[in-house]
Amino acid sequence: APTVARALYCVKLSGDDGSRYLMLRIELECALEEDKEQVEGFQARIRDAVIVLLSAKRLADLQQFEGKLLLKDEIRDRINALFGAPRINAVLFTEFVVQ
Repeated sequence: APTVARALYCVKLSGDDGSRYLMLRIELECALEEDKEQVEGFQARIRDAVIVLLSAKRLADLQQFEGKLLLKDEIRDRINALFGAPRINAVLFTEFVVQ
């Protein structure tokens, strides 16, 4: 399936003592080859949606395997909502670091 690389995200996690950061790089697996161009054209909106979602997460949300899978689904759903139709089949984490 065609993929679109996205920029690196670095956000402060919610809660805790404010000292935890998430660094995340993702690739988006498009449903169709034609969807790549549309996804690339929505870069700023996608980045905004992902940053808002990530910054609401707490460390506890991301420590377990299930939390990471849920985050992938949430990112996919947020991006697809921007288009009003499914353009993204999967979100792939290519870097994932919590400090």
